[in-house]
Amino acid sequence: MEKAILLSENQALNYEKEKEKAKAEEELKKEKEKDENDFSDVFKKPLNPANFGKYNPLHWSAYKGNVLITSILIKAGYKPIDIDNYGNTALHQAAASNNFDLFKLFMGLGIDIEVKNARNHMPLDLTSSKEIKDLIFKSLEIKNCQLCNKQFDFFTKRCFCYINYETVCKTCCQQEYYYESLESENKEILECRCIKCYKEIVDAEENLRNAIKSNNLDEILKAVNVVKINHIKICPKLKQNAEFEIDRLEREKKIYLHLDNLKVVDNHKTIEKSVYLLDEMLRNAKENNIPLDLNVVEKAEFQKKRLLAEKELRKALNLYNVDNSSLENLNVLTEKTSTAIDYNVEAKYTETGEDIMKKMKLNLGAKEVLDLLTEYPTREYPKPEDNDPKKKSKFNNFNFWFL
Repeated sequence: MEKAILLSENQALNYEKEKEKAKAEEELKKEKEKDENDFSDVFKKPLNPANFGKYNPLHWSAYKGNVLITSILIKAGYKPIDIDNYGNTALHQAAASNNFDLFKLFMGLGIDIEVKNARNHMPLDLTSSKEIKDLIFKSLEIKNCQLCNKQFDFFTKRCFCYINYETVCKTCCQQEYYYESLESENKEILECRCIKCYKEIVDAEENLRNAIKSNNLDEILKAVNVVKINHIKICPKLKQNAEFEIDRLEREKKIYLHLDNLKVVDNHKTIEKSVYLLDEMLRNAKENNIPLDLNVVEKAEFQKKRLLAEKELRKALNLYNVDNSSLENLNVLTEKTSTAIDYNVEAKYTETGEDIMKKMKLNLGAKEVLDLLTEYPTREYPKPEDNDPKKKSKFNNFNFWFL
């Protein structure tokens, strides 16, 4: 009985201990969650590494200097202020990697660059990169936001602009994800841009999009020129799209200029070469997957047929004339002239062809009559009677009575 009571008391004590332990763990968990959710408070001292430090993928990607993987992990929810077993944040690991671009990424998040690990080391102590050291010194020297002049303190954090390298406060910057390259399917690279650079980029991109929509080569070149002169870092996909449209419109312009030069061709022997060049332009655009405007393609195809029709007609005009009129030559010239008229060949050639055709027809008609006369059989006439004055003529009697 006493054993049972003792056992029951021990169980109660164990239960109470477990309950207190669970309560303590719950409080610690809540405290940790509070710290994690309070990401904006970048000056909060790291938790005790012995109790809370734990390696995570973000530490490893930062140490390896991989900007893309680091951005993806932050997007997935990993906190840059989480510490490992030695109290290192991802910023410490980024400094140790000596990767300047990656360190800029973390600087853009407004993380305290003076935070120390369990060994009392700051990021400055862990890097051998002169660029990173200069960046840290420069940032620490700046006491006020370089845009709004607000003083940096415990509540106003330093954020580093990825574009112009200015140090600004949280309210004067924009942190967003962007495409890493042309092949990127999602926006995965995290960057901090001050509102001045952000607005400049947004305006330049909007201007370029409107220029592309206008389908005007001069407008697109003007918008692209603004981007180049001011070294504006626009979206790589938009930049590629603009370059693609410039290529397409320049090809179309080149085709139009070539067609204008072919309105009048002095030597018909050069027409075939001109058509070949036009064909080459169209074929090259197709091979490079450049979708030329349908009107351009249709006009080019029509002009090709016009030029070939003109060439054939002018060649025929040199070969055929009234002197060598024949039904075969007339049919050939008729066909060439009719085709040339269908494709709006210059009137002086079609009119010349029609004039020769008309003369050929008259010549062939006259020749046919001549052939008929030549081939007509000789007519046989009766032998005339001898004129005997003694015989009375019927005509004489007729004339007498008439008189």
